Amino acid sequence: MPIKRWTITNHGDSNPATRKYVFPQNPLSMTSPFPEKSVTAQSTPRGRALLWEGGTQPHPWEFSGPVLHKDHFDALAHWVYDIRRRLVIEDHYGRIIDVYFTNFDVIPKRRVGYYYSHDYTVSALVLAMRYGTAEVEDPTQLGYFS
Repeated sequence: MPIKRWTITNHGDSNPATRKYVFPQNPLSMTSPFPEKSVTAQSTPRGRALLWEGGTQPHPWEFSGPVLHKDHFDALAHWVYDIRRRLVIEDHYGRIIDVYFTNFDVIPKRRVGYYYSHDYTVSALVLAMRYGTAEVEDPTQLGYFS
């Protein structure tokens, strides 16, 4: 089964040629996209706990990996800095993550002949997260754990 590539989608763009970006390589690491629940607790006069759950607050999130070439570098910079709106990332598990990008940080690597050899980190705020339909292979079915 092929690897599911990450995608960024701009639902505000009606042009199919510029509406979606497919990563040439998935990021190598990321922080958890799961937001923390907003819970308030109080006690009743009889000592019972009352809990209220509020709306989810935007959650900081980062993902990082290597920049492979100039087009990859330019695309990440474009999506982070030129498009100032809520975007949707679909990751390799099929999770649909609504984000607002806040930063694109690059660190050059010293590789002779590879001018665009960098490591990048993209920072975002997770606004919402849903589950899509990814076809991810179960590693227990691949014979690794038998």
